[in-house]
Amino acid sequence: MIGEAQYSDDLKSVFAKAAGFSPAALRFTLRPSLDHQSNNLYDVQANHTHWILKEYLKEDEWEESPCREFEALNLLKPLGIAPRPLFFEPLSSSHKPLVAYEFMAGEMWDRCRPTETQLAQLARAWLAMNTLPTENLWRSRGFDSLTSLETRLLARAQHYRAWVESEFPSGRRAAEILLTECERRHPIFAELSADQPPLCFCRADPRFANVIQQPNGEIGLVDWEDSGLRDPAIDLADLITHPNQEDLLAPDEWNAFFQLYLAVRSKFDTELSRRIHLYQAIFQLLYGTRILIQAVEQMHKHQPIQSLINEMPIQTRLRRYWARMMAYPATDFSSQLEKLANTLFFPQ
Repeated sequence: MIGEAQYSDDLKSVFAKAAGFSPAALRFTLRPSLDHQSNNLYDVQANHTHWILKEYLKEDEWEESPCREFEALNLLKPLGIAPRPLFFEPLSSSHKPLVAYEFMAGEMWDRCRPTETQLAQLARAWLAMNTLPTENLWRSRGFDSLTSLETRLLARAQHYRAWVESEFPSGRRAAEILLTECERRHPIFAELSADQPPLCFCRADPRFANVIQQPNGEIGLVDWEDSGLRDPAIDLADLITHPNQEDLLAPDEWNAFFQLYLAVRSKFDTELSRRIHLYQAIFQLLYGTRILIQAVEQMHKHQPIQSLINEMPIQTRLRRYWARMMAYPATDFSSQLEKLANTLFFPQ
């Protein structure tokens, strides 16, 4: 077991050796953790130079995530849209996996509503990433099997129905809607499973919290541990439906991104726009059930429920996902949201 002080000294030693400094010259500061964060981030400074040291905490990520991140940062160096890498240290007896890279100055988008100009900048960054050569690249994290994903999501819906029957009868309507929406998405899963789209290098984590508005006005992107080859339609559907930002922009406000992006990529991938729309249906279900089941499991363990999901009350966030599911394939879900105004998914 590595003690806290010993571990800190080891981090400094590893960093100092890689960067060519003495440990005494380095100033280490642990950054406050964000809600979604599964790692430690340290600010490391010396001689007016600033780096980030990323320490991977989850054991199931140790083998692949640090490698993906470091390789991605190397791949992206010519584009200027990601931090420049410094070093990668795999798991050892004295420390967890580590990746170090230059600090990217700027303001995180997170819950800020982007302008049309910023969305166009984001589209250009996405295009630059998606047009990288794909030979010998690795696969991204997640979405390896749509069939297994559909099975998991249906199991979540069935678990929720069983829970409301025994613990919260007022949730029966929500449970039945969820099961109906799972059934409606079966043909979508089948169609996407049969597709063989062209793959390209993707982020696989499109939340606005990882978008940095740099001092020079350009867009930067951080946190590349999930990146790799995948269908770009997955990333783009996730971009629209992710709880970090799904409420920030109306459907037509995304045009500033998609008109620019699709004008280029649709020349090489004629079905891309359709797949983006289909994947939105899946992400609506994915995020709705993920948030819901996490809350149910917390109640079962008598733990406090996370009251806010990206600054929005959890019941409100769930109503938005249910309304999106019910309205699909339409993108305007306002009328469905009105019908769900008094719906509760679990006790207040």
